[in-house]
Formats: sequence, structure tokens, C-alpha cells
Amino acid sequence: MKSDTMLNPLYAGLRYSINEVVKGGNILLVRKRKERREKYLSFDREVAYRGSLPSDNTNVLLTDQDIIMKLIIGIGGVTNGGKTTLTNKLMQALPNCCVIHQDDFFKKPDQIEVGEDGFRQWDVITSLDMEAMVNTIKGWQENPVKFARSHGVSVTPKAEEQEPDNAIHILIVEGFLLYNYQHILDVYDQRYYIAIPKEECKRRRSTRTYTVPDPPGLFEGHVWPMYLKHRKEMENNCNGIEYLDGLKSKEEIYNQVYESIHNNLLNRFIGKISTQYV
Repeated sequence: MKSDTMLNPLYAGLRYSINEVVKGGNILLVRKRKERREKYLSFDREVAYRGSLPSDNTNVLLTDQDIIMKLIIGIGGVTNGGKTTLTNKLMQALPNCCVIHQDDFFKKPDQIEVGEDGFRQWDVITSLDMEAMVNTIKGWQENPVKFARSHGVSVTPKAEEQEPDNAIHILIVEGFLLYNYQHILDVYDQRYYIAIPKEECKRRRSTRTYTVPDPPGLFEGHVWPMYLKHRKEMENNCNGIEYLDGLKSKEEIYNQVYESIHNNLLNRFIGKISTQYV
């Protein structure tokens, strides 16, 4: 199968013309030639299907109404690892994309307890209103178009015209303790985690200005020990995480994640076709 035109599967209005069926075997073959067009990745595909269609020359038109895609992507990682930078780049490139920042759910300073280490416990899960965060994610799941509008996110014309379940919608959840809260571990379709060495993390954090300034000794006495503790918990309790090297350039990290998301959507799309025509 070759597409009639160069189209981006991340965008609504997908159309593919099946004009060739290779009979025999049960393997779905996909050959991809990748080109970069501005910020889009376009593909020229040839796909072979097991089985038969009414005739070898039959054209089958698939539109976005044939595809139901809701994707929730987790962008986790160490403090100052580059999570927000990556998230912002992805949001600009992906269709109908909304973002939930875990930092928006911090409790008020007077609600943050002082721990045995002598510091207010900002870097623990109890410093966050996770119930409110879960409810916000559920709000997106129930109606991503309404959610996007309420958060000032533009959606494609196709998505505006259709029911919420009949278009591609993406939610990015970004934060430092995404994979340490049992109630939402299964909500993510893709999980990413950015890591950087201790000294680089400390250097980057020292250049940041926070609403609540870091008291002396906070990084060594609280931030880094809590990071190590929570990362170990995460690795023991959460599978399917793709780790990212935060020392790579911003563009390298973005390209790696964008390509991974793109391939996920492509595989879902092909799976949707194969279930209909195999």
C-alpha cells in the first residue's frame, strides 16, 4: 500500500489508499522513508496485508473517524533535568496536545511538614495534592476537546467537528514523581524519565530562582537523597520506562521522544487497519 500523498499520521484527516495486496503469509510489512518537513515527520509507506480485498485495485479510504486514539505520555525525571523544556517542545509539535504539570499541585507552604532532616519536605509525594491531579487527568480522559478549550489549547478543525473519541488527542503529564503514585501508574501509554548526574543537577539547580528559595544545604540534605530514594522505589514498582540521558542536547532528546511517540501512533494506526482488513 502506498499513500496517495505524503501525510503525517499525527494529524487528523488521515487518508490511505490500499492499492496493492500481497497474498500469502501473515506478516504486516511496513517500509518507511522518513523526511523532515519543518516540524512534521512525513512517511511514504508500503504495507502488505494477509488476506484479500474485493479486488487488487480496490481503494479503501480510511479517515480519522476510523481511528480512536487517546495517548497519555509521562515525562518524568530528576529536578532540573529538562522535563519542562522537552514538554514545551512536544506540545508545539503534537496535535491536540494538552499538558498537566505536577508542580501545579504542590500544597501551600504552611502545609508542608518539616522532616527529620530539618527541611520542609517538598520532594515527597505528600507535598502534592495527588487526588486533584488524578481528577484533572480524568477530566481530560472524559472530554479532551472540552479540556483543551478550558486550558487555552487550540485543537484541529477536525477534532472540533467530531466527537472527542474520533480524533487523535494527546495528554502530556510532566513531573518529578509521576511514577511513584500507584493510582496512576497504569494511566500512561508511554513513560519517559530524564536523568542527569548529581553534580550537573546541583549546578543547574543553583542557577534557578524558586518562589520558595532553597535554604542552605537543601540539595545535599534533602533534594538528592529524596531523588535517590524515589528513583529506587520507581524502578522497583514501575515497568516500561524509557530512560533519557539529560546530558544530551535538547534537540537530541526531543527527536528521540518525538520519534518514539510517532512510532507508537503509527503502530496503533497500522493495528487498527490490520484488524479491519486481515
